[in-house]
Amino acid sequence: MMDQTERDLEGGAGALTPEDLPRIFTLLSQSLSPVAEIQKDADTKLRGMELRQNFCSCLVEIVSHVEAERSARWLASVYLKNIIARNWRTRLRGVISPEEKAYLREKLMALLDDPDDQIGLQVAVALAKVGRVDYPKEWPDLFEVLLGRICRGDEDDHRVRRTYIALHLLLKELGSKRLAIDQKNFETLCSDVLYGPVFQMWMNDVERLGSSVNASHDFKGILIQRIVLQLKCLKRILIQGFQSDSKTLVIASQVERSCPVLVQALQSWISATDELITLLEGAILKSLRILVGIQEAHCWAFAGSLVPFLELACQQLAAPRLWAEGKYVKSLLTGVYNVLKCPGYRGSSSALVMTAGKAREQKAQLESMAEHVRPVLRGFFAGGRDATFLCQIIIDRYFVHSQDELLLWETNGEEFHQEMEHSANEETIRGCAELVHTALLESNRESLAPCIVEKLHLCRFGDTQTVEEYGARSCVSATSPSALQAAAVLHSFALGAYDLHDFVDFGKTLNNLIIPIISSREIAAPIRREGLRVLSFWVSKLKPHDRPGLYRLLLSVLGEHDPVIHLMACSVLQSLMEDWDFDVEQFREFVPEAVHTLIRILAQCTDYESQLEVFSVLNLVIDHLQERTIECAPVILQMIPELWQRAEGQSLLKIQIMLALQRLVHALGKDSPMAYPVVLPILRFVIDKNNQDPTNALEDGILLWIVVLRSAPEPVPDVVGPVESLLHIMGMSSEHILTGTRCITSSVLLYRDLILENYGNKINRVLGGYVGTVKDRAMIDVVSCLDVIFQACPKYGLQCIVGSIATLVLDIFDKNKGVIVIAPVLVLLSRISIARGPNQIQLLFEYACQSNREKVAAILDTNAAAYASIPNASACDRLFACFLDLWLRHFDGIGQTGMRKIAALGLCSILQASIPGLLERLGDIVSHVTGVWFEVEGPEAEPDPMALSFPIAGMGPRDDLVPVSVDLEEAEGELSRRKALFEQSPIVTLKIASYFRESLSKASLAYGDVLQGSLHGLDPAIREQMEVMLGSKGI
Repeated sequence: MMDQTERDLEGGAGALTPEDLPRIFTLLSQSLSPVAEIQKDADTKLRGMELRQNFCSCLVEIVSHVEAERSARWLASVYLKNIIARNWRTRLRGVISPEEKAYLREKLMALLDDPDDQIGLQVAVALAKVGRVDYPKEWPDLFEVLLGRICRGDEDDHRVRRTYIALHLLLKELGSKRLAIDQKNFETLCSDVLYGPVFQMWMNDVERLGSSVNASHDFKGILIQRIVLQLKCLKRILIQGFQSDSKTLVIASQVERSCPVLVQALQSWISATDELITLLEGAILKSLRILVGIQEAHCWAFAGSLVPFLELACQQLAAPRLWAEGKYVKSLLTGVYNVLKCPGYRGSSSALVMTAGKAREQKAQLESMAEHVRPVLRGFFAGGRDATFLCQIIIDRYFVHSQDELLLWETNGEEFHQEMEHSANEETIRGCAELVHTALLESNRESLAPCIVEKLHLCRFGDTQTVEEYGARSCVSATSPSALQAAAVLHSFALGAYDLHDFVDFGKTLNNLIIPIISSREIAAPIRREGLRVLSFWVSKLKPHDRPGLYRLLLSVLGEHDPVIHLMACSVLQSLMEDWDFDVEQFREFVPEAVHTLIRILAQCTDYESQLEVFSVLNLVIDHLQERTIECAPVILQMIPELWQRAEGQSLLKIQIMLALQRLVHALGKDSPMAYPVVLPILRFVIDKNNQDPTNALEDGILLWIVVLRSAPEPVPDVVGPVESLLHIMGMSSEHILTGTRCITSSVLLYRDLILENYGNKINRVLGGYVGTVKDRAMIDVVSCLDVIFQACPKYGLQCIVGSIATLVLDIFDKNKGVIVIAPVLVLLSRISIARGPNQIQLLFEYACQSNREKVAAILDTNAAAYASIPNASACDRLFACFLDLWLRHFDGIGQTGMRKIAALGLCSILQASIPGLLERLGDIVSHVTGVWFEVEGPEAEPDPMALSFPIAGMGPRDDLVPVSVDLEEAEGELSRRKALFEQSPIVTLKIASYFRESLSKASLAYGDVLQGSLHGLDPAIREQMEVMLGSKGI
């Protein structure tokens, strides 16, 4: 059994004391046990102590006990850091008291000197978490104490280094706070307290390093470690600790003073001996990144150092000294790019934070400052290391494929393609170089464009000598340097498409250079690949008569076996098909071959990113099949099952497969049943209530099913196989209302009463369950689905959905319900009244009254005025009176013409029944009915105001909200079914004037002379409108 001490420790029986230290130490040791049960039990007990007073103090005591077991001390420091991060700011009483916090602040500062580096780091992080909350109010002397530890004269390297680590972590925490007051405090701290001492200590250490030529290797290493830590602190201070002059135009003198010193230090380190530069790698990278960050945040403070920085960058880009070439070169390229694209240097105010009433002055000041920088940049790029020199470096050094890249091409072409084409620019050297190349060409177009064009012509790709020189080798990795250089020039030409268009006759270049390069298999593969890239980038310059030949050429290239080449050709084909000037008719003859070729490539691809890329092109081709659909469909369908099996666990690829099937089924139209052997098994797998696989792509499966149902020419039993699973899924969540209601609607239109025989009760339960629980937009989908069920299923429709309709009737009395939901409910009830008579509406209200008496009572209490004249009527009649008032009150809010006509016919139908309180509302009823008559049938009505637009006619929600890849309104199968239903609807079959006259005749049997008296008592204007309607021609 658990002893009393353990119960006290876990149960929070009071503050912990020094007597508890041994037990806590034991638990820490046990939590590192290899035995899972012991470890779990210890962790549970330790978590139970977190909210005990003095627990952090106990952890501090354990950490400070240097002679204790190291692993338990380290875990205690981790616990201490995590508890401080979670609970230091908490307002829970008794967690960490103010007295304990004061004690912990003192102890944490002392524990920074712990001899164990890992424990010391955890303590530094914990101290930073405390400083984030307590500085400056509770710990005002925090930074004075830290600076005092650094500035002592005893030169304790361990203490100084650990203090710099803590200072950096503190600056990181405080600099990330977003409140304006916190940012102001941080700026004051950096400018008034930290900048001077830290920057001076950094300069002193840099000077010591420069004068310690004969010092030991260890001494230099320790000194450089300290310099790197100082640079980390300076980065936070200089970049975040001063307001950005890019936004304010106010230059911080401290930042301006620091830039030349940093550039000079970087230059001296780069010039160091090979032995020393190995140690300086971290310092060089950190100082370079600081300069790049300063230029971005404080472009005007950096302006005085632009030329030295650019000179250093160009020098190093030409011949980098640092072997960590990736990070170093990317930082150099990023720095040059930021200078070239800096909005401030260009005179753009996009980065400025405008002050109210001073925008004009700020823009004038910005332009004045930019005028001083532009000549400096122009002078630099016009000098010895000008833009041409830098552009040459980028092409010759960074656009040329390395041997490692060529080996990757050979071993895994798909990975090579993805790495080259789809990596973010800032993640690779090549990507950063492309950004600089584009920026250089944009800002120095007149000088660079002729040079690039000249380099292109000098490569002499097409003659015999060049074919031999650049000829294909036994493997890509054996490609000659001259061929790789020629490919780099083509890469430059492709990237410069926008800026080179005025300097090149592209039609001539295409026919004399690009097409021969691509079509000749004697040319080295890297050159051909870049030739394809040129097509992709220059697609807007292609003439219509060039395109058929290019389609034929691309299909030939797609037939090759090099995955790098045919994936690039896929990208080019996609660019051509997505271009504004793409002509479908020109491409039509190539569709079958394109489908066969792309299917073959899909079968060869092993990387799912490559499969996605090919699929996106195939989907574009399928969109243009048209009369070739039946010819090409078997090839596509034959490939799908194997590809689906290979896509196991890859939801993105499954989605692409289903997108392709959406397009194919839609294109097949009335012939879509030929796709069922492939499509239906996929639908059963994806829309499965027992399939909990997160990669299932359920929503895309439902979208595919919508297309299948819409395109189906006639009922086929297996097509509605997923209904049961869909209803189960919809019953568990409202996530799929939009698509699920479309599936139910299409299934009902296709199978009519037959589907209700099997699933009617489940459909009613699911749709009724949504009423009152989802937002208005979703309710529109639910009501529209119920509307179609009633219209399309005369035998079982109303019987199956009566429960949902009764729930709807009560739900629309909610004061938060808008007319956007009330209108379709009114239309649905109007259809029922017209088709089944007003007595059916009364029965629905009786059902509603019996199903939820409490809600009915609440509605009647709220709307007592509606039935004041019929106090002795039944609850059902009183509820109907309330509903009739609601109907009349919201009638003018019904926007669609067809819905207005149905609602007006519904009011006419209601007149046929003997309902208490109806005649009191006769004037409003006649007013609404005659208003709609003038709109749709009167002498000035439009010939066909409702046309055959089903949403406008109140026949369903809009399909443009469904995220499918095809136009659902073009699906011939459902279009014909909806058209037939529309032609049977009261919108087409009934005239308002005739139906109103018929309803008045039946009403006169129920009301007798009272009706005539009510009609004569109408407002003269309303009576006149009624007489015009009843006296109109054609009645």
